[in-house]
Amino acid sequence: MVEINPVALDTVLRLGQWPATEGYDLEFTLVYEGDLYSNGDAKHKHEIRKQLHPQLKELWKLKLPHYLTMAVSSGMSRKVYAGPPTVEAIATNFTRNGYRFVPLVMEQWNLACALDILFLRKDEKQGVVHGGDIDNRLKTLFDGLRMPSSAAELGGYTPSSDEDPFYCLLEDDKLITELHVTTDTLLAPVSPAGVKLIIRVRLRPFRLSELNTDFA
Repeated sequence: MVEINPVALDTVLRLGQWPATEGYDLEFTLVYEGDLYSNGDAKHKHEIRKQLHPQLKELWKLKLPHYLTMAVSSGMSRKVYAGPPTVEAIATNFTRNGYRFVPLVMEQWNLACALDILFLRKDEKQGVVHGGDIDNRLKTLFDGLRMPSSAAELGGYTPSSDEDPFYCLLEDDKLITELHVTTDTLLAPVSPAGVKLIIRVRLRPFRLSELNTDFA
């Protein structure tokens, strides 16, 4: 579980060692708009996953084939590129509680994840410390970014026809190694717990392997 401490406005939290490997990072943006509760329950966290699922599905379709390669040994050369790992293979590996999950940031791929979040909410007070319990709301978000670890974390949901497989960002939120949060006032009318989050995601290997060479 990622631990968030009260911090000042527009700050960087170093949650771990961001890889120093030089190379090209994969960057993309996710958007969440809706309620975000402090210490939200399982149902609320899965509703966050459900909103992000189609965005991540589109990412896999449009961008990831250009980055991911699966290298296999060959007697003719050091490795032969067999194309990207198939979604079906990943989903089969992460079949849990009636769902077939496809996380992007997986420990098997040795990928680290940095998040740069523009956190817009209805609150006159600016700053993270006094901004409507921002730290506990971020903990809810991080749980919504990762694959649930048990049936209890699904909030009673079962997958719909367009959620097989189900795409999520993280296998585990311990793979978030850097977090940058900027808070501001959301001017559009929303519920008291309503937010709009612009989540910029950056991926980089923390250990090079044949499964992640296209990221480095």
